[in-house]
Amino acid sequence: MSEWIPWEKRSAANRERRNEMRRQRRAADPRRYLDQAKKYNAKYRAANEESVKAKQKEWRDQNKGHLSEYHSQYYQDNKEACNHRRMMYSRGVRHVLSWHFKTAIEEIYAEARRLTEATGVQHVVDHIYPINHKDFCGLHVPANLRVITQRENDQKGNKWPSEGGSSVLNIGGQIGQGNERIYYLRREGES
Repeated sequence: MSEWIPWEKRSAANRERRNEMRRQRRAADPRRYLDQAKKYNAKYRAANEESVKAKQKEWRDQNKGHLSEYHSQYYQDNKEACNHRRMMYSRGVRHVLSWHFKTAIEEIYAEARRLTEATGVQHVVDHIYPINHKDFCGLHVPANLRVITQRENDQKGNKWPSEGGSSVLNIGGQIGQGNERIYYLRREGES
């Protein structure tokens, strides 16, 4: 027969074993647990909206220095994107960037920085179909972005491909493939 063990010690040993099993399950399928946590957190925030807002405000008030430092560092690391966002906001454009394009767009901006450093010539990210045009609104998505020199961008101005602003062909109202299709409005009289 086994030796008698007080329940406190058995409970602690079982708790450790259960925790280890949970860690192994999470390691095997982290996405499942992340999704569960997101659902739980969303449900909690909806049920306790006022309490959550109060706690967030309290944390921000207690960590003003940390937040200021974080925002300054973020700006230093992402100057092009921040300046672009400010410019678009000042022009009244309030488009929301879909999160799944973020990485691809960051890579395009990184390529512009890399080319600028490698060649010594200022390179910028250009919208093939301009975001602000009198007849349509292009999108800030990878299929509508390209890296060109600042001089080429200045010459292009706010033109779209059929106006001589780009070498991209007009292929019937859309450019790109798959999930990156961009649709634009045709001007009257265009075929």
